[in-house]
Amino acid sequence: MIPSRFARLLKNFRLAAGLTQEELAARARVSTRGLQDLERGMRRRPRRATLELLAEALGLSPDDTTAFLAAAHARSAPAGAAHLAALLPLSPVNAPTPLVGREAELGVLRRFLRDGSEKGSGPPVLFLAGEPGIGKTRLLHALAAEAMAGGWRVLAGGCQRRGGQEPYAPLVEALAHYIRTMPPERRRMDLAGCAWLTRLLPVLAERFNEPDTLPWQPDQERRLIYAAVERLLVNVAGPAGTLLILDDVQWAGPDALDLVNTLARKPALPLRIVGAYRDTEMRPADPLGMLVADLAHAGLIRRQPLGPLANDDAARLLDDLLADWSEEERTTADRALERAGGVPFFLVSYAQSISAGDLESVPWDLVQGVRQRVALLPEAARQVLDAAAIGGRRVPRTLLAATVAQAGESVLAGLEAACRSRLLIEDGNDGYQFTHDVIREVVEADMGAAKRAALHHSLAEALERLPTGVPAEQLAHHFARGDEPDKAVHYLEQAGDHAWSQRAAGAAESRYRETLDQLQTLGRMAEAARLREKLGGILGAMGRYNDAMRMLTPALGWYQAAGDMESLGRVSLAIAEGHAQRGTPEDGIAHLRSLLGHLERIGSFSVIPALHLTVGALLITTGRYAEALVAVNHAAELARAGGDDRTLARAASNRANLLQLLGQLEEALQAGQDVLPLLEAVGDYLGLLSTLRDLAYIHALRGDFAAGRRSIDHAVAVGEQLANPASLSLTLAVRGWLSVLDGDWTAAHADLDRAPALSREVDRSWYSAYSLILLGRLSLAEGNLPAAAAVVQEAIELSERSGDLQALRWAAVTMATIDILEGRPLVAHDRLIPLLDRPSLEECDVTMFLPILAWAYLELGRLALAADTVEQALARARPENMRLAMVEALRVRAMIALRRERWEDAASSLEEGIALARAMPYPYAEARLLHLEGLLHVGMADSARARKRWEEAQAIFLRLGARRDLERLEDAVASVPA
Repeated sequence: MIPSRFARLLKNFRLAAGLTQEELAARARVSTRGLQDLERGMRRRPRRATLELLAEALGLSPDDTTAFLAAAHARSAPAGAAHLAALLPLSPVNAPTPLVGREAELGVLRRFLRDGSEKGSGPPVLFLAGEPGIGKTRLLHALAAEAMAGGWRVLAGGCQRRGGQEPYAPLVEALAHYIRTMPPERRRMDLAGCAWLTRLLPVLAERFNEPDTLPWQPDQERRLIYAAVERLLVNVAGPAGTLLILDDVQWAGPDALDLVNTLARKPALPLRIVGAYRDTEMRPADPLGMLVADLAHAGLIRRQPLGPLANDDAARLLDDLLADWSEEERTTADRALERAGGVPFFLVSYAQSISAGDLESVPWDLVQGVRQRVALLPEAARQVLDAAAIGGRRVPRTLLAATVAQAGESVLAGLEAACRSRLLIEDGNDGYQFTHDVIREVVEADMGAAKRAALHHSLAEALERLPTGVPAEQLAHHFARGDEPDKAVHYLEQAGDHAWSQRAAGAAESRYRETLDQLQTLGRMAEAARLREKLGGILGAMGRYNDAMRMLTPALGWYQAAGDMESLGRVSLAIAEGHAQRGTPEDGIAHLRSLLGHLERIGSFSVIPALHLTVGALLITTGRYAEALVAVNHAAELARAGGDDRTLARAASNRANLLQLLGQLEEALQAGQDVLPLLEAVGDYLGLLSTLRDLAYIHALRGDFAAGRRSIDHAVAVGEQLANPASLSLTLAVRGWLSVLDGDWTAAHADLDRAPALSREVDRSWYSAYSLILLGRLSLAEGNLPAAAAVVQEAIELSERSGDLQALRWAAVTMATIDILEGRPLVAHDRLIPLLDRPSLEECDVTMFLPILAWAYLELGRLALAADTVEQALARARPENMRLAMVEALRVRAMIALRRERWEDAASSLEEGIALARAMPYPYAEARLLHLEGLLHVGMADSARARKRWEEAQAIFLRLGARRDLERLEDAVASVPA
């Protein structure tokens, strides 16, 4: 009968081609009934000619045709060892080795693939775990063969213990190998939309235009690279999907594992990932241990341990490996079985020794076995093995020849002897690999330090001479271990640059730190200072502000000692940005003012305008708005005189923000709109983001929520591109707050739940407080006062440390409201009074909280003071059209009038307030005003009109989810007779 996997494969290929059974039968010139029986597995195997007709009718590629034909013959391997070796760059396996005793594990792998192809259910990742030599790679080869026969497109790659591998190995190897073997007719289709792959595979650059059309930030570029990988995996998918096989992932770096994590969390991808790792070399705190734990927590991974073979299976494997046993061989084999402990690689090693006639000295463990086999080789072969061990996973013959001390015929003879001993195997036309990594490790460990260093040096020089490009990571690795520190440093930095160009932040940091250590050891302090700047910039971009400042600070001393004032100023700006982000602005101001005084005394430097501007920005954070305006204006004058357009544009942006803080909304709005094109022209996208966010806030204060929405959506789009977690967190929080105002509380939750999570991904910054405050405002509106108080109290602690006056005022408004609702008006009063205007100022944030202060006075029974405060709020808000403050002030003024039983005054305030709320529209404020209007009608003995207003308010509260307001409204309804 037809193998079931062939029947499934035929059906999958037909569906992928978009053909019905009747259409395929007609194209292949077979009967429809016959084709139906084939798909049901109810016929005998068709003739080869029939299979070839079906493959042609389906339009299969050569690889798919090979798998299709192989699947029809169950007794044949789904893909031959040579075919697999060409398709899969995994660790080499001894091709004739049978797969024995792994039926249960292979069944798990088959079910894993079946879940992916038929149901798309279950975890998308499966990892095989076991000790070296236990048979993980052999099982991966078996899985790959079955997967190809089952309609999967298989991409495979492996890692190596040695340094010098790509940051994204083994994924880069899997992608590169597939692209090299990609049929020409599929190339255009498979690479469609994958331009960002050029960052991982520069060989593709000739196929694509440079993708850098925008000034993307590092995290965004990383996401674009990941998206290109995802697109390729979708493009190349077979009828069943794409299977990504990754061997030896215990040696993968954090960036590669981050990409695996990202792929695993894409449920729409037609992808299954199978990996193998040595659990003897993995600790929970290692990158792989963290990945496995994270995926396990999310239910995205299955771990399949691989243990030694059972005694019967081990005996069967050895029996399969050895033919025509002699009595002497059987005695030796029995000893081998006892000593091998069921490890397949040990058994294979013993079988090779027994087959070679080495009966008396069969090693009792693998290491001794490897050593003995190596010792029996001629000198030329041992030299070749030493050079190959230094070279890594795969070494070209030309490099071996260049590395071995005695080249020429002796190298060829040595290669022949090493291959005859099955210690090395040929890989392609000119490459060689060890048959197992353990052999390479033993060979390398047995070399003396001097010889290892000499071989590393020879190999590095040979690599450097190659006409084709060699990854800097490899050159750095070999020169470092070849006692050539100057060249090692050169290539280490290049390796860091390469990793950062791929946004492999972990690898870039590691390479740069190693470079820095080497430079300091060599006493090259000028270069070390430059490296500190580079690494500090990366740490800052990753949101690790404290680490960035620790990295940058020593560079200050070196530049000052060297008299390099421009560099001193440049690093000072970066450190001041760190102070701003982590909430220590006063330290930043003191440092910059001291530096400015020094620079301005000794000369004119191009960095001075930017330093003044940064002082102004730090002063804004501390609430010293008048001083900040002076600093910002001075920076603008200097920048204009020096032709520094970037600083000039950022100064204009900061000035617009200051005008808003000082309550001059009309002027701030105009200034912000004017500066947008300037910021875009100079490419200051962080300034653009900040200004768009400020404009959204101004529009919201003025009750123009539609305009605010347009600005904040634009800001979020820019923020997603910049991928600065702290800034994006604040931007999302402002958008969430706008959603609270315009009544879309579901959307508000999406943004306000994400915003604090984003800010927690990095070191705490001054941005962090705002996302917590605005989340607290949503919780307050919903009536969850304990949750609101908890997050806002956390924000207050952050703001007090940074001295951020605006954040303290925003937090105080929310906490004072909670105090009043919980019957503590005096506490609310005491919170707000210290935050009132400074002399000669009428600040925007104070205008916004004056109605809450008036409400506190009302609940304290100080009605005259409450009335004076609310009128002050209205007098300040009306000229600037601050409708958000006006509607709250009118609500409190109506409450005061109701308390005084001045029905007409209350009615007038409520009428104006409701009209304003509906015009914005601001449904939560409208419902609260309607609630008060109901109380007004109760006071005027008109219960019917009261109930009508309350029904309107109730509908709004229900839709929004304002639970506490709804309960208070229901209590009011219950208190009025029907």
